[in-house]
Amino acid sequence: MPYVKPSILSVTTVQDAADWIELRAIQQPERLVHFSDIRRMFDDEGDAGSSDYGHEDVADEDIWSQWVSELQERERALSEAYPFELTDTYIKIKPLTEHSWGGYAYLLCLFLSHPKDDDVIDGAKFLKLKKNDPARELFQIISTVAASGYLRGSSVSFGWPRKDHTLFVDAINRLCRIMFDASVFKRPPDLAAPTKIKDFEIDIVSWIPTNDKLPAKVIFVSQVASGANWKSKPLRNSIVANLWPWLEKPFASGSQVITSLFIPFCIYPANNESLAETLRYLCASDLNTLIFHRHRIPYYVQQVFTEELHIGKGLLIERTDDFPEVTAWVDEKMALLA
Repeated sequence: MPYVKPSILSVTTVQDAADWIELRAIQQPERLVHFSDIRRMFDDEGDAGSSDYGHEDVADEDIWSQWVSELQERERALSEAYPFELTDTYIKIKPLTEHSWGGYAYLLCLFLSHPKDDDVIDGAKFLKLKKNDPARELFQIISTVAASGYLRGSSVSFGWPRKDHTLFVDAINRLCRIMFDASVFKRPPDLAAPTKIKDFEIDIVSWIPTNDKLPAKVIFVSQVASGANWKSKPLRNSIVANLWPWLEKPFASGSQVITSLFIPFCIYPANNESLAETLRYLCASDLNTLIFHRHRIPYYVQQVFTEELHIGKGLLIERTDDFPEVTAWVDEKMALLA
């Protein structure tokens, strides 16, 4: 079934247009799209909608330039983690191998960016996502790994449901033991502690270990959001300090926590702003948190595996063993598009 839309309008956002081009490449028998074919589609749309051919040609050229620039920026930012080969004349999906960790992470993000029917793809029919679909857990996997790649440190998947099925109090107790940040678990918890709590809205806890295993270190606390309401998900840097009902002694670095948000989407610049301006506003003012999006996550996933940060480096990086689940799911979806 051809899930990807046969054409896309020139008024589509630059990011969606680039997604459509990538998905079209996956869907073609040769796994590539010639840019001349897309330009021809442009010409047909312009000819049907206007008799002012000169003006339309200039406008189309500007739109096309923006689309290509977006693809080039993805390739530049992600380097070997970008799963497409980009030339002056075509875009082609690279062969995926057991070493294409970043590529698989990128494709997972690409597919999850379109969970519903839109101008790009019939996403509802293609993904068939349920409320607590396993695909969202796959995004938790790559986000946990990417957090480690960014910090070059340890990273724990804390969000519910946890792989080991531990309760919240057990997960907090474990953090106290493995982070070496002078915290002591309170048993039993304070009477003010909620009795039914899953993860305190914390999905990932990451940190840069110190060589002496003593307190005071950089700590990242992250939320993972794969839905369209991601702007309502940011954590506040007081989150760790607010764990006091479960702690006899708080984390020494609790007041200096950095919060972050992981999303599978590309950031859409608003009001003719540049991407840098939009991110500056989101991170410094609106959400007040770091944002890891599709231009970043695959790159840091690739770093972990390429540099073998999870092997013999003294780091605790959870979910690396679960990465085959990501590759299997992406391979299944790739087969549906072919």
